[in-house]
Amino acid sequence: MKILAKASVKNTGDLKAVYDELRAKNILARDIDHFGRMNTVSRLTVCVFALALHQAGIKFTPEEKQNIGFVATDAQGSLQANELFFKDYLQGGRHLARANLFIYTLPTSPLAESAIVFNLYGPVIYFPNRKMKDLIKHAQLMVQSTLTKKVLVIRVNNKSAQATLIGEK
Repeated sequence: MKILAKASVKNTGDLKAVYDELRAKNILARDIDHFGRMNTVSRLTVCVFALALHQAGIKFTPEEKQNIGFVATDAQGSLQANELFFKDYLQGGRHLARANLFIYTLPTSPLAESAIVFNLYGPVIYFPNRKMKDLIKHAQLMVQSTLTKKVLVIRVNNKSAQATLIGEK
């Protein structure tokens, strides 16, 4: 088992530009129709996953599913997404809130978005506020247990995302 790739993305305030660059370089092989409505953490997660998969030489297609697991952490979980959803609910007179805000109220939503985009399936573990080295240990256990042969480890917040892909070739 070894590190297959490492990637990071910083939020410079224009994640659409990062997305456009990934598309132009064919790192993201196809358009993501709903990228514009994703929250910041989901956009960062998708972009850093694309870079890590590309660095490891892993191609993704809509036709082929791949068993790649996820181990993730975030210092605040989905706190900001929950705040946005609740403010929208209050502005809607406590009767309405937008569903596109609701879907990000779970800390695993960015992982689910990425799994859909890259057609991945595999075990998912989320830990609040952990160090990358601890996440990598959990990922190694997932590979050793034969649940999956590869695991994307991610630490993300609204400012940046770091991903490490570990596993067998």
